[in-house]
Amino acid sequence: MCGYYEFAKVYDYLNNEIDYKRKAEYFNSILLENGVKNKGILLDAACGTGNLSIEMTKKHWDVLGCDSSCEMLSIASFKAQKYNYPITFINQKLQDLDLCDNIDAAVCMQDSLNHITDSEDLQKAFYKISSFLNKGSVFIFDLNTIYKHNHILANNIFCYDFDDVYLVWKNNLLEDNIVNIELDIFKKKNKLYEKFTESFNERAYFDYEIKDMLDKASLLLLHIYKSDTFLPPDEETQRVVYVTRKE
Repeated sequence: MCGYYEFAKVYDYLNNEIDYKRKAEYFNSILLENGVKNKGILLDAACGTGNLSIEMTKKHWDVLGCDSSCEMLSIASFKAQKYNYPITFINQKLQDLDLCDNIDAAVCMQDSLNHITDSEDLQKAFYKISSFLNKGSVFIFDLNTIYKHNHILANNIFCYDFDDVYLVWKNNLLEDNIVNIELDIFKKKNKLYEKFTESFNERAYFDYEIKDMLDKASLLLLHIYKSDTFLPPDEETQRVVYVTRKE
């Protein structure tokens, strides 16, 4: 079940420009505007290293973080314990989600669902999340778009130079809007660099595919926004936010 071992170690480096406090305010405002007023249990699906989990806890949610990567969860747990945030983390794939209680809201950010490249598995993930949502609860998630996969990620190479980590991000565009991502990670150690390699795929889905999956999972689509805004997406939008409600 565990994966993304080396990726977990550089995840926060790659996302160091993300304002997680602002992200939490954005998601929380969407929840409030769509009738989720009572603070309760919130699932941070595919929570990664726990940055959003911590910020949603500050918003007075009882946060449950779920991720398939043991290494990601190890980092998340360390952060939560260090600052005494009462967050429960569980190691599960979303398509195998099994919770003890129903949840009052759910969020999934940073194109985590794009990592589910099999459409049947993504459908299962929607089924599972929906099955644990209380009636009327809201589920918010984002996805990288077809445009981003074909024009931004595509077959491009990106390099990142941090203080003690150098990263080469190589993309290979495959069929079905799938991008194979290979990371060459160089970590500084005693004036030398150790090299690690991580490889995984991400898939972009057409809007009609997502709408059909949501409908089958009894998740009513309320809004589609351009990421971090309340505006409709355009042809060059790279990430979209879906707002759904459990029927």
